[in-house]
Amino acid sequence: MELYLTLLADLREQTQSLESIIASHDIERALELIDSRLLLLDKLHSLGQQNEQARAQIRIVAQELLPREHLMISKLNDEKSAVSALLVQALSGNKANLLYQRFSQE
Repeated sequence: MELYLTLLADLREQTQSLESIIASHDIERALELIDSRLLLLDKLHSLGQQNEQARAQIRIVAQELLPREHLMISKLNDEKSAVSALLVQALSGNKANLLYQRFSQE
């Protein structure tokens, strides 16, 4: 089997794994898998530049995976926004508590 076909199968598998990991909120594992996927994508890019047939297959798989990638990015952005909102609330609550303590001491 051609190397690029094996790598494309790995990319599909890793995409599915990443979707599960993101759903489980295991950020550390997600980051490890993202690093692995970046190396895999770099290999595919190199193979696509060398082989027209590989480039065509890579294009097909990329179009197949693109909607899933967008969905994962959207979920991660939603999570980031939720965490940011919680941090803002925590900081605001902490500031209010500090102000209360300061004025209570005066």
